Amino acid sequence: NAARCPPVATASPFDLAAYVESHPWYVQEQQPNAYQPLSSLFCVRAAYAWEDAAKRRVAVLNTANEGAVDGPRTNERKTKLRAVVPDETVPSKLAVGPRFVPSASYGPYWVLAVKPSDAPLGEDDPDTPRGYDWAVVSGGQPNVPGGKDTCRTSLTGVNGSGLWIFTRDPTPSYEVVLEAREAATNLGIDLSEMRAVTHEGCEYPEA
Repeated sequence: NAARCPPVATASPFDLAAYVESHPWYVQEQQPNAYQPLSSLFCVRAAYAWEDAAKRRVAVLNTANEGAVDGPRTNERKTKLRAVVPDETVPSKLAVGPRFVPSASYGPYWVLAVKPSDAPLGEDDPDTPRGYDWAVVSGGQPNVPGGKDTCRTSLTGVNGSGLWIFTRDPTPSYEVVLEAREAATNLGIDLSEMRAVTHEGCEYPEA
């Protein structure tokens, strides 16, 4: 299968500081997977912060609700994961995993495409990164062939699964999501297993 799926390009240039520091990310569409089943696709958010900027280590807080926008939170204890950059020359290829295990066992988290934002973030500090309007994120190299010369990541397992469309706004216009989808399609990504995430009416925990 991998032979049918050519290596996918990741975002370049890519400003990891802007991606991490500027705002939380809200998942608009994603593939269900072993750790994010279809029943938990409500209020899905990823909030990032530097754990150690010099070492390019990022604290990752993933939250979602189960069953409905007012359902129980799937990460009630707000347990954080860690993201690292294995190769500093490719900052869009990260690896993510629990902080208590060696980073060599982390799973791939690749930012495939982003759109730099022109909109201000409402910050007084001119050095605050403006961030990105949307991002297409994959759990590594897509190795599952789809239709019309496309590929996707696995729907099972942990490492090597996952495909997401992130936006800076919880409820963006569909044009924003469509633009991200088109970017993914242009990279040869199969979007047939993507499912919409509900955000209308969500309340999010403090990051």
